[in-house]
Amino acid sequence: MNVTRREEGQVLQVLGDRVTAKQPSSRSPHGMSIVDVVVPPGSGTPCVTHDQEEEVYFLVEGELLMHTPTEHHHLHPGDLVHLPPLTPHGYRNPGQQPARFLAWTIGGPMDQFFARIAQDVQELPRDLPRMQAAMDAFGVRRA
Repeated sequence: MNVTRREEGQVLQVLGDRVTAKQPSSRSPHGMSIVDVVVPPGSGTPCVTHDQEEEVYFLVEGELLMHTPTEHHHLHPGDLVHLPPLTPHGYRNPGQQPARFLAWTIGGPMDQFFARIAQDVQELPRDLPRMQAAMDAFGVRRA
């Protein structure tokens, strides 16, 4: 049994979002990672796919707009989204308050991807080549 206390975890600044790795994929036989993500108002991600990870988002606080190239889903606390591998997805916080969600990924080291982005990508567009290199290394593709 592994217990991670509320104040524990690796805190990362991933572009505009604060990501706290609560369960590293290295401690899971199936590569499961769990991160706690705080998204400031207006922040978000473009639409991407993951080559191998299955992913789940569970909104804890605030509101989140999950999107694909053809769909938009406005999420509220308690809503859950399941994303099989290769499913296009992105998110944005359309609200006035920070949004907070938990994200589980299974089947790959997505937490290590976040750590790499936090380390290598500090300023866009200057660091776009580093961002693309990290995406390529971890099987993350623009959708």
